[in-house]
Amino acid sequence: MLSFLRNKWNFLALNVSLSFVLWLLLSPLQDLFHYINVLFYLSFIYILVATILIVVRGRLFDGILKRNKEVNHSINNAPTPSITSAMFIRSFLFQGAMLGLAMAITLAVYYQLS
Repeated sequence: MLSFLRNKWNFLALNVSLSFVLWLLLSPLQDLFHYINVLFYLSFIYILVATILIVVRGRLFDGILKRNKEVNHSINNAPTPSITSAMFIRSFLFQGAMLGLAMAITLAVYYQLS
């Protein structure tokens, strides 16, 4: 199962399927407008998490933790929070970008049909 999720295209297919299921279960009307909203919410979550991971990887919190270690000597062996894989961040960015692209395409189709 884990090897299935390591492939970014399989994971994207899983996300699109998840968005379709969420659209069927949660939207009051099954129309294209509400599907666009579900795609937006999912892509926003992925991009938000990727942005937070980029800030953590940029070592912003390492400086704060270092200063706290100087003041409070009881946390000297605390690990630094910047241990985040760049591949993990790229995965979140890719999923958010592709879901955002799918949202933009369905939005263009929606406006052409209206």
